[in-house]
Amino acid sequence: PITKSITNTITKFNIPFQYDYVWLEDMKSEPTKNRVNSQNEVYNLHLEEIKKNNNIPSKIKEYNNYPSNGLPTKKEAYFYLFTQKKKENPLYYITGKILMIMPLRFLILT
Repeated sequence: PITKSITNTITKFNIPFQYDYVWLEDMKSEPTKNRVNSQNEVYNLHLEEIKKNNNIPSKIKEYNNYPSNGLPTKKEAYFYLFTQKKKENPLYYITGKILMIMPLRFLILT
């Protein structure tokens, strides 16, 4: 909803300025309560729409299908890395002397 603006000139610390929403400062007034209620209605409708489109189990399934890589770790002269391009593909374990270049062996973990 569009908030109505009522032009007011206010002076604070001897400095005049224009402030159009002074009516919202009175929290007990009926127009302010109506404005808050209308904003809450819009917010709640939007929140319900978000809940319908983004339920948690479907998001977990969606994120679970993203490609994944483990952080490479180094032990002595070798680097170790887990990688999986798609969740339906097996998980690869890569070992190499130089990270991601010339892997020495692949192990497929199922």
